[in-house]
Amino acid sequence: GRADLLDHLHAKNIRAAHYVGLEGVQTLADAAEAKGHANAMIVRGDFVREPARMFVGAEVVYFSGSLNTLHP
Repeated sequence: GRADLLDHLHAKNIRAAHYVGLEGVQTLADAAEAKGHANAMIVRGDFVREPARMFVGAEVVYFSGSLNTLHP
């Protein structure tokens, strides 16, 4: 998405050492990157066709909304 979770964490004064966003929709990835958050990286790709792109070494994973953009 647009890194809204990271915005929320910052509003609560919670700072992640590193944030990785996984996004398959170009406009949402662009919006996340445009925010310019420090220590944030947006990984782009079709995670259904390329599931290995999700392996980014995360310690915590929060998964939300990703299936909303899939076609039946």
